Amino acid sequence: MKFLIVIVVILGVAAIAQAVRVYELAKKLSKRREEDINVSDNNVNANLWILSLIAILVSFFYMVARYKDAMLPPSATEHGVDMDTLFAFNLYLVSAIFVIFNILLMVFAWRYRYRLGEKAFYYPHNDKLELIWTAIPAITMAIIIIYGLNVWWDVTGEELEEDALTVQLYSKQFDWTARYAGEDGQLGPSSFNFISGSNPLGIINTEVYDQVIADIDMQVAMEKESIANEILPDNVLEEKQDKIERLKRHKLRVLGFERENSNYTFGNDDIVMDKGVFYVPKGREVSFQINSRDVIHSAYIPHFRMQMNAVPGMTTSFKIKPTITTAEMRRELEDEEFDYILLCNKICGAAHYNMQMTVKVVEENEFQEWLSQQKTFVQPDAPEAEVVAEVTTGK
Repeated sequence: MKFLIVIVVILGVAAIAQAVRVYELAKKLSKRREEDINVSDNNVNANLWILSLIAILVSFFYMVARYKDAMLPPSATEHGVDMDTLFAFNLYLVSAIFVIFNILLMVFAWRYRYRLGEKAFYYPHNDKLELIWTAIPAITMAIIIIYGLNVWWDVTGEELEEDALTVQLYSKQFDWTARYAGEDGQLGPSSFNFISGSNPLGIINTEVYDQVIADIDMQVAMEKESIANEILPDNVLEEKQDKIERLKRHKLRVLGFERENSNYTFGNDDIVMDKGVFYVPKGREVSFQINSRDVIHSAYIPHFRMQMNAVPGMTTSFKIKPTITTAEMRRELEDEEFDYILLCNKICGAAHYNMQMTVKVVEENEFQEWLSQQKTFVQPDAPEAEVVAEVTTGK
């Protein structure tokens, strides 16, 4: 069978080669040049334009009808409705332009094909036409941009409702951490210089500040003692000396922060959620403050119509007001396992696919009950030894 297939392929190639040869000989006998196009060829090509137009339009409208319900999941936020309207406006506008201009392009190619005895009319310039096809796209683009910016300002503006909830979304390879402002309504200051295993966001207070300094001094002393009392290979000695220099630079960065700062108290009642799930209340504005520890990530919750880059060294923001609880969406979708998911929408490394966090939307009373059960960064009744986070330095 394989031998027969090979023979058929070889014979097919030979047949094509002979057909091309026959075509070339026929052209030579008819004394017709390669660049000569006759009226018959023109008519064939013109009719093919019309067939192409029909195929494109039929395919386009079929795809719209077939997949119109598979484009976006249901919106679960107030601004999501506005974004869907903006998306639909742009889609309808682009679709109308696509249909109209393809019809004009292909019908003109068909209508104004070469015919014997016809001569093209020389029409080099028309100010009115120039104005029309410049002004109409400009006005259309202005409408799209202004409309889009108004929606964008609604979800990124600094003005918040009086009872707005502030939540920090902190990204790193390859997970998310959520931090809630406590009763004072403000997130405490933080810095990567104070990050540790038990303080993943580097929240700063006086106890953490002192502990970081003490830990750096202890590590420097240990490395110096090791250098002084041990016989070390040159490469190990060099590594220890480099580590001491890194620790000193780290200490200088920490000393650049004020030890006593009234803003530090804001972080004591903050609630840090790093267990793969966090809650937001229905019907209440939520302001997300988005940060990254390492590379550019992107906070993406499809049902919230939310996507915002998390950029190292800066804070981006996005505000929403949920309108459908997780339980209500489960009933609407008839899926008891459904959950809203926070995803990373930037390819940020090998485990990017696994960087997600469950978002639970609940009623206000259920949210308050859940929030009251969470531990604050500083436990009011805890001994100081339990308040101060263990800090890893020298990185």
